[in-house]
Amino acid sequence: MRFKEFFRKKPDPEVIATQKLLKSKGYDLGNTGPDKDGVDGILGPKTQAAMDAYSKGQQPSDVKKPSEPSAATGDSIIPTKGPVTGKYGRTVTGPKGNKISHPGVDIGAPLGADIVAPESGKVIFAGMAGTAGNLVELITDSGEKHRFMHMSKILVKKGDMIEKGQKIGLVGNTGFSKGPHLHWEKYASSGQQLDPLA
Repeated sequence: MRFKEFFRKKPDPEVIATQKLLKSKGYDLGNTGPDKDGVDGILGPKTQAAMDAYSKGQQPSDVKKPSEPSAATGDSIIPTKGPVTGKYGRTVTGPKGNKISHPGVDIGAPLGADIVAPESGKVIFAGMAGTAGNLVELITDSGEKHRFMHMSKILVKKGDMIEKGQKIGLVGNTGFSKGPHLHWEKYASSGQQLDPLA
């Protein structure tokens, strides 16, 4: 089934009808609108995700929460919980005011939230690194490199062997940062920059 997309702030009767259909099929729309069926007639991110899934024949359990990374990406796990506040590759303003391509992803999380290793590997750097703030670099068993920036506290040291899921630090706001978050970069063994969530 194909749906027309609605990007209106006011409740739309067709969106309400679509939301009722999706809710009857078991999709979580995440809204508690004034309608007696709990729909609001607004095409928000969750409704859009449910519409996309339904049109592809996917089950409600297959729908990912919008703007949040999935629990795993490939063989990796996500290092901290929170919404993606900065996507890989987007144009951002660098520390010197210049426009650069964002080399990683930003995950918004509370100050002091846990950061865990997405894969097993060895710590090759752990310390303060200028605009990166408190930084941990990890080389995985497959040769890929992960960088975790802006930590409030580092819980590992150079040379440590780390297991997948092991806590390596806490979310912070150190270095060139506008608020508590984790900046996470990933590189192939060849040195090529990768999207950590791909």
